Amino acid sequence: MYLSLSNPTLSISLTKKIQAPLPFVFDWCTDFREDDSQLVGSTSKKTILEKTSEKVVYVTEMANQGRVLKTNSVVTLTPPDKWHLDAVGDDKDYTGNYQLFAEGNDTRLEMSFDYSFKTEPVPTNEEKTAGNNSFWDKIIVALERDYEKSYKIHSDWTIPNY
Repeated sequence: MYLSLSNPTLSISLTKKIQAPLPFVFDWCTDFREDDSQLVGSTSKKTILEKTSEKVVYVTEMANQGRVLKTNSVVTLTPPDKWHLDAVGDDKDYTGNYQLFAEGNDTRLEMSFDYSFKTEPVPTNEEKTAGNNSFWDKIIVALERDYEKSYKIHSDWTIPNY
């Protein structure tokens, strides 16, 4: 079921547990790369326009029903534990807020998103939440796999007790 453009906005929140320490999670999640779409099996193309310690600017292009939809995104980084996304696209505009919380050697990621759709079909909250959950579950598998690899390489690392 889809909503009509008469009600084109959605807000959703997600919480994910990640089996890796907060500094690793922040660095990994905010290390934007042009091949990131491969992590989730997407055919979209990302072009990084600017990347600094405070901001990342990129354009994403995705083919949809014979059209190429573009989204311009600006990510504002607030180390060590949060970042904010502003995205303006052909089919939708959206914002995302991301906050990390240390939980022992693990990390909790809390996310909230606000969408404003420009084209139909407009997904329901449940559909958008399910899609975002699926996306982030794939991201977290890759992140935890990379952490395991780096931890094995640096097996002498220890996490201090504070």
